[in-house]
Amino acid sequence: MQSAPECIRKQGVYYPVLPQVAQIAGNAKLLASSMLGHVTPSFRRAFPDIDPMALDPAEIMHDLLKGWRPEVETLVLSAETIMPGHAERLRAMLPNDADIKIVMFVRRQDLWFESYFNQLTKTGNIKSNMQHFIDDVMRNEVGRYCTPDWFAQWQQWVDVFGSCNVVFFDTVRQDIFSAFLNTAGLPKLEGLPALGAQQVSMTSHHLAYLLDIMRDRSGADYEKARAVCLRVPSRDAPKLSFLSPAQRRVIRGTFERSNQQLIGVLGVSSVDAQMTMSDTDDDFMTLEAVWNTPNFECFKAACDLELTIGTTH
Repeated sequence: MQSAPECIRKQGVYYPVLPQVAQIAGNAKLLASSMLGHVTPSFRRAFPDIDPMALDPAEIMHDLLKGWRPEVETLVLSAETIMPGHAERLRAMLPNDADIKIVMFVRRQDLWFESYFNQLTKTGNIKSNMQHFIDDVMRNEVGRYCTPDWFAQWQQWVDVFGSCNVVFFDTVRQDIFSAFLNTAGLPKLEGLPALGAQQVSMTSHHLAYLLDIMRDRSGADYEKARAVCLRVPSRDAPKLSFLSPAQRRVIRGTFERSNQQLIGVLGVSSVDAQMTMSDTDDDFMTLEAVWNTPNFECFKAACDLELTIGTTH
């Protein structure tokens, strides 16, 4: 939607994009950033002249709403960093007479931890190993992370907005846009561009390379290394899990009851098995083992060569 706002507006969906942050994903990301209480490293690098903490969320919301024609258009506001803790402030900033639908995507927490860790590593927002990341999310002392307690999140949205529509990500991952549109009660939109594979996810080799950069080459330019490794093909990278069985047990013990509560209130037993975590994973492999495989050594050499060539020009 971010890349085709005018195309979808002709079809009755208004996805306002603020010009000062047009290149970031999620048209309400500046709004969410202004309410988070901290600035992410990737936001600071992309917009060194913008301090979201100094901005008024109400003014940002005003800018997002000012071109909306509610009588003929459905307004869509999206950002991965909109938290349930923002619900009351969001409700106060939205028109009282608006028919509001909340759409929340959830996935099994072990898969969520791996995906979120990969994404934050790719963007350079974290530079830590998986165990430190899990510990930080579980503590979440400053509200930096979304904690995947899905029932608690659902309850917060319901308490403020009266309802919350849930989409189970792994049941619709092949067509996320259609799932969102169907859940929001919107028609299918034509002309949406396809997302590139690297924009969606990294392979195990991409992630291992970035973590190798953090481990051994503290003086390397992380931004350059990230850009280089995402350009290098990684077709022979195995599909691996970097969550250990012990970490899976902790995650399962923390969130299994929440999942069952959510499934219970929604009455969707068909997704019960997909939301139940196991304690083991046959695809688990330590980073040290990946670093020592011949396939990764070849990938690393190709990335290092391109990084060196780029540095000499």
